[in-house]
Amino acid sequence: MLIARSKNLDDPPVESAGLLEKFLLLLCLIVFVVSLFLGAKNSLGLKYFSPIISGLQSIARVKELHGETSRKTTLDVMWLPLTKGGEIFNFDQLQSELASEVEIQVGEKSVVLAKENTKLRLGLIEGDINFRLSQGEAQVNVLIDQYIRIQRGAEFETLYVKKGYYVIKIDPVFGVQFSSTTAPPKFEKTGKIQNKIAEEKKKKEDVKAKNDKKDGKIDPEQPESTRKKISYDLPQPKDSTVFLGYKKLELIVAAKRTCPDACTLKIFKNHQLWKDNAFKSGEQSVVRIPPSEMSIGIYEWIFATETAEFRSKFVVKDFSDEELFKSIQNKQPVEIQEIR
Repeated sequence: MLIARSKNLDDPPVESAGLLEKFLLLLCLIVFVVSLFLGAKNSLGLKYFSPIISGLQSIARVKELHGETSRKTTLDVMWLPLTKGGEIFNFDQLQSELASEVEIQVGEKSVVLAKENTKLRLGLIEGDINFRLSQGEAQVNVLIDQYIRIQRGAEFETLYVKKGYYVIKIDPVFGVQFSSTTAPPKFEKTGKIQNKIAEEKKKKEDVKAKNDKKDGKIDPEQPESTRKKISYDLPQPKDSTVFLGYKKLELIVAAKRTCPDACTLKIFKNHQLWKDNAFKSGEQSVVRIPPSEMSIGIYEWIFATETAEFRSKFVVKDFSDEELFKSIQNKQPVEIQEIR
């Protein structure tokens, strides 16, 4: 015999409905976050989002766009897709995907073509265009004579460039390179880009296989001169460096490891021309000064190519605690070379 159990009216109410609502709300939140992540990776649906631009300075505009290129402003945490005619704001980060290119008009000064698979930060500092390239290649059509700043890490290299065509790219050995060219910036055909991607992939695989065989050792086939090229940072010495005491080792003066074209490197000592060096295209543009030739004084050196010029200075002083404190207080690079 079945006996029906009556419900006790004093039992607490069941909160199954409230738990269900909380579960559905949490599920929706998870789906939304995952959608944002997938969108950030694949640009799906992100065209409906607008970048955060409040208070930002517009410095350029997207002139032409092939494929997918994303942008992140200094106020944003999301990478959002660029669109043709869209604005570029001061120090925006730009990232072009494989088989993608974007052409940017920077006022009346320059047109920049970021090639495929390129990461670039573009900005204006005191009216001068600032490039920080961390990957890839950009072609630049300089419309008027102007100063351009190339950023390497926290340091800037200011170049005076004339109207013409230039290329800025990442060299696997020499780092950021800025050089002139006779060819104007132009878009590549998709098929050509895809072929280049396959070639680059094959090169990387070959390099990796070769490195695995070397087991971390220096390749004996690599020329000794090539190994020496990466043994110091450039420019050298850093601008406004103070050398305290007398040099024990030779002083290296260099702006670039090799000349992009015919170039000169002039060194002035106490405002008088001291050394005048000329180099051919492709030559190592480095001057080594033996310690016997160094003395106390003010030095300035000028590195010039056919299209650009770079200046820097340093001083050599007697070592003293007062001079050391003064240099540190002025936030100048200091090298102590005292001989006791």
